[in-house]
Amino acid sequence: MKTIINDSTNPYFNLALEEYLLKNDICSDDLFYVWRNDKSVIIGRNQDPLLEVDMDYVRLNDIPIVRRISGGGTVFQDLGNINFTYITNNVSEHLNNYHYFLDPIIKILNNLGLKTYFVEKSHIYLEHKKISGNAQSYYKNKVIHHGTLLFDSELEILDLCLKPRYNDQNVIKSVMAKTTNIKGHLNLEATTLEFMEYILSNIFIDDYKKHILNIGEHDLREINALMKTKYQTGSWNYKK
Repeated sequence: MKTIINDSTNPYFNLALEEYLLKNDICSDDLFYVWRNDKSVIIGRNQDPLLEVDMDYVRLNDIPIVRRISGGGTVFQDLGNINFTYITNNVSEHLNNYHYFLDPIIKILNNLGLKTYFVEKSHIYLEHKKISGNAQSYYKNKVIHHGTLLFDSELEILDLCLKPRYNDQNVIKSVMAKTTNIKGHLNLEATTLEFMEYILSNIFIDDYKKHILNIGEHDLREINALMKTKYQTGSWNYKK
């Protein structure tokens, strides 16, 4: 398995990066990496942002809305939230197998004395509150699984951004749940970046730095082009 070091916190770039890694064979090995977004609202592929988000609030506070390629619900992200991404082969074995991807994350968290557990179909909870939502997509024989970990996120802003108004419409609805931050349950002091390092170090059996995949200049140009032509466009982010 390989990893990449992605220091970008630009949600447009980061979602373009995920799609590019899924659809291009720059690595034959499975891939796992952690990353963060600046304040943003990330919506599922088939969702209507006008029904999921308090548009007045996000516009007033310059919080972008970005659509991802996977399904699932709408999430608020900031620098206190950790994203993790798996890209792996073998669709028939791994697609919709959330335990395959989340059991290692749960084990890593519980090794710190936390009592986290899986909740169908794609969530991790801690003391009856949600700390992680997850979604998947696929391309040919490759699966992408990505999830969030609320570590030190501004939960008040999360609640202000996500104000679903469905009116019994036939739409893909987000599952609303009470949330909590991991940091408040730890018996140790750690920054978000330190916790990202902990997750990455424990996913790999040996030193993850031996498994870093470097993304070349050509690939970076293609990722930036995808960001500009898709992820920064209203036609993608606000389509119904």
